[in-house]
Amino acid sequence: MSIYYGDGGHSGQGRIVQVVQKHLSFQVNSNTQGSWANVNYMNESITPSDSGNQIWVQFNFHVGSNNNGNRINWRITRTGNNDASPRGDADSNRLRCFGSIARSTSGDADPIFLQWIDSPATTSAMTYQLQNWLQVGGSSYAFYNREGNDANSSFVPRCASTIILMEIAA
Repeated sequence: MSIYYGDGGHSGQGRIVQVVQKHLSFQVNSNTQGSWANVNYMNESITPSDSGNQIWVQFNFHVGSNNNGNRINWRITRTGNNDASPRGDADSNRLRCFGSIARSTSGDADPIFLQWIDSPATTSAMTYQLQNWLQVGGSSYAFYNREGNDANSSFVPRCASTIILMEIAA
């Protein structure tokens, strides 16, 4: 039950209405060069209970590459909106993206955290999807939840990813 204040506000504003989470512990590969491509399994759906509510979108993952010098760029799409996530400003031929990393070694799995508050203005089910754009594709991969060389050693990690969607009351 909300408490209503004299200024028109109430205690229900800003509360978490629902939380949807996906946990991925297995490795996912991507090698599409020069265009946006869905990263398999890196998606989650939510159905807002009110069209005025917002969605706090969080994608947390580790990424490696077997190409020292491969740039990996990301954006997050939403059902019906390929540009749902924030992006950098347009500037000549530069790629507009939400996040990016330039790989300098195949022996790391770098943590990436992409999050923002979305205002989808709907009560329909929506899916948020991670996409990547690789500078070098073909036999060069972006590896999710592992490093690039994936040596069989006790100090080489296998990581996990989480996708968290939280509906926030208006």
